[in-house]
Amino acid sequence: MIAPGICYGASDIPAIPEALDAAFAWLDNLVPNNAQLLSSPLQRCAELARRLHAAAPTRTLAFDARIAERDCGRWELLPWDDVPRDELDAW
Repeated sequence: MIAPGICYGASDIPAIPEALDAAFAWLDNLVPNNAQLLSSPLQRCAELARRLHAAAPTRTLAFDARIAERDCGRWELLPWDDVPRDELDAW
């Protein structure tokens, strides 16, 4: 778990368990049983993908680092309030 207000992208931060449960409950009914699941390998995405696959093993599952979350560079794991406003605006 990470504190609120922290910038993270490529850091492998786990999902909030309750949010993961809610996302699974919502998506499991929407994703067809023959879907091809493609996920970021970072655990906050991968865990949801694994659950969706386990619920319907006919769904295929693959992980691809090319769709991993953006690395926020020197902002990574800084409080958003510490990110220089001019840099954030330029981004």
